[in-house]
Amino acid sequence: MRKTVMAMLLVVVLLFSVHYASAEDISGKSTDELMALRVQINKELAERYEPAVLEDAVPIEKIFPDKVFSLFVRDAVGAFSIKDAVTQDDLDRVTSIFINSTSDNVRSLEGIQYLRNVARITIVSQKELTSIPDEICELQALKSLELGTNGIKSIPDSICNCPSLVSLEIGYNPIERLPDDIGNLSTLEYLDISGTKIKELPQTIYLLQLKEFKRKGLDLGD
Repeated sequence: MRKTVMAMLLVVVLLFSVHYASAEDISGKSTDELMALRVQINKELAERYEPAVLEDAVPIEKIFPDKVFSLFVRDAVGAFSIKDAVTQDDLDRVTSIFINSTSDNVRSLEGIQYLRNVARITIVSQKELTSIPDEICELQALKSLELGTNGIKSIPDSICNCPSLVSLEIGYNPIERLPDDIGNLSTLEYLDISGTKIKELPQTIYLLQLKEFKRKGLDLGD
């Protein structure tokens, strides 16, 4: 197993270090040195993402086209209507998202990148929510992402660039695979993929320093 981990570390570092180090630079490095280099590369990659910014006040419904999601934002910023215009400063006051089962379901998280100070997202029991936007990686403060029991069919590769993610719960969604580069989530400690359709784990998952890994109901052969 140790040899496998070392091999995968080399692959990951090589893939993401084209502009940072040559193969000669990393050959002969210890596991700890490779891990430190991977963290450094992840940090530099994260710094490349410019946070989304509203230049002017914009109506909530224009930023967040999904009605249920826009209603949540309306309440979170203390607006009267989803037609009210908000500024980036207004949206920056939102630090958490919590949406549970309601009579109407969230179908889209479009515009979520403008909630750039959000540290915790809990959106559950939304069967009509089938995807996560690529822009999720722009939430540099995001530490906890709980999306259990929705209709999500796939996880975007961009999620692997979330620099602060500690907890990822995606159980009981019709997800068939994890991103190949999930091992880049160097801060991840908790992962729940129970009840999904995942049958095989990407090799980079062994790079994660998980404290808890839930996979109830899955036959992964590991």
